Amino acid sequence: MFYNKNNPQWQFSEEQYLSRDEYNRMIGEYDEFCRSMLSVDVRDLDSVSYGIKNTGTPEEQEAKRKKSLIGIIIAMAVFAALVLLLIFKQIVIFGFAMCAVFLIAGIMLMVTGKGEAVESTSKAFLNRIIGAGITLASVSVMLLLIFRERMPEGEFFILLFVAVFGIAGLGLLVLSILKASSGKFIYTQEVTAECKGYVRCVKREEGSNSRRRFSFICISPLFSYSYEGVQYETVWDEFNTKEDSDIAMGQSVQIKVDPRHPENIMAPSMTHPGSVAFQIIMGILCLGDRSSKKCDCRDRMESCYREDKRRRRGYTHQDN
Repeated sequence: MFYNKNNPQWQFSEEQYLSRDEYNRMIGEYDEFCRSMLSVDVRDLDSVSYGIKNTGTPEEQEAKRKKSLIGIIIAMAVFAALVLLLIFKQIVIFGFAMCAVFLIAGIMLMVTGKGEAVESTSKAFLNRIIGAGITLASVSVMLLLIFRERMPEGEFFILLFVAVFGIAGLGLLVLSILKASSGKFIYTQEVTAECKGYVRCVKREEGSNSRRRFSFICISPLFSYSYEGVQYETVWDEFNTKEDSDIAMGQSVQIKVDPRHPENIMAPSMTHPGSVAFQIIMGILCLGDRSSKKCDCRDRMESCYREDKRRRRGYTHQDN
C-alpha cells in the first residue's frame, strides 16, 4: 500500500537493525501519542491517528463531520440499549439486537469491502468474505432464536454453540486458503523493487490481565519500483511482526503486486506457513468442537425420543 508520510504512527528509518535505545524511544513516543488521542475530537480520529487528509470543499468536509457525529451518537445509543437489556435480563431481545448489529456490520463489510481505516485496497475481497461469514452467522443465530420454542432449552444452546463455532471454523479455513493462494489471483504481477528504507510502527495487544499490555514493533521495507511507466513508493500490505528487516538497504528484490492496484504488495506474512497453519488448526478445532457438540445433540435427541416412546407404552425406568 502507499507509503503515507503524514501517518504519525509510521516512522521511517534507514537503519536495517533496530537498537535497544530506538526501541525504547518508539515505545515511549507511542505511549505519549495514545495519551494525546484522549483529547482529540472523535470526528477527527482517522485524520489525526493515521494522517488521512480531508478532501473536498469546506462544506463537504463539514457534512462528513456531521455524518460521523450522527454515526457516533447512534452507536452510543445502541450500546446503551444493549446494556439496559442485560440489566433488565431481556436476554432474548438482547440476542435479537446483537444479531441485528452484526448483520448490519456484515452487510456493510460485504458491500464496501473496507475493514480498517488504513489497509490495502487489495484486501477488499477477503474483507467481503469475512462480511459474508458474519452475515451468515447472524442469520443462523437469529433463526435459532425465532424457532427456540420448538426445541428444548438444552438443545437450543447446543445448536447455538454449533452454529457459531461451525461457521467460525469454516471461515478460518476459507480465509487461510484464500490468503495462502492470494499470489495466484490477487498479486499476480512480479516486478523488481529497490529497498529505500524501513517503516516501523508500534502495535499493542491486551494480555490475559486487562491491566497488562504487550507492545511490539512491526516493520516493512520501503520499496521503490516502476509499473507500466508509473513510479511507486509503497510498503507491504501487512507489516511483519519483527524489529529488523531481512532486506538490506539498496537491495533489489522481486515483489508481487496487484495489477489492478499496483501500489499494493503481497506481504510474506500472508503466505507464511506459520500464520496459515495456525488459522487452519484453529478452524479444524472449531469444526471438531462443532462435530462433537452435534453428536451430543443427536444423542440427546435420540434419548429423548426413546424415553418418550417408552412412556407412551406405559413403561418407566422403575418398571425396568
